[in-house]
Amino acid sequence: MNNTEKNIFNELLERGKQSGTLSTKEIYNVIDEADVDLDKLSEFLDQNNIKVDDDFNVEDDLNKALELSEAANEKGGTGMDDPVKIHLREIGSPPRRRASSRNVLSTAMMRRVTGSLQRICVLL
Repeated sequence: MNNTEKNIFNELLERGKQSGTLSTKEIYNVIDEADVDLDKLSEFLDQNNIKVDDDFNVEDDLNKALELSEAANEKGGTGMDDPVKIHLREIGSPPRRRASSRNVLSTAMMRRVTGSLQRICVLL
């Protein structure tokens, strides 16, 4: 583990210890574009009992895109009225997350689903 990873892991640990959870947006804000092994990060967070909450919301993203479009129209810019086109344009524009960034999110989500299924099976 290099110094950059150590610093990122320590910062996430400090933030996570305060509430016991970290949102995916918080993680992305700390990681930014650093070259971090997300599998190691996921294991590190699990070892320190810090849960990852998936706080991405497509509806919020669409609303934000619509607001930006309306603001552009008010300023005389060329905005689009179709929220689907706006969303597609927004998700297709840089910066794009690396596949490894998406892997940590999917791993966290799978662990939550697996844990939920195990709790359901115990109840049955």
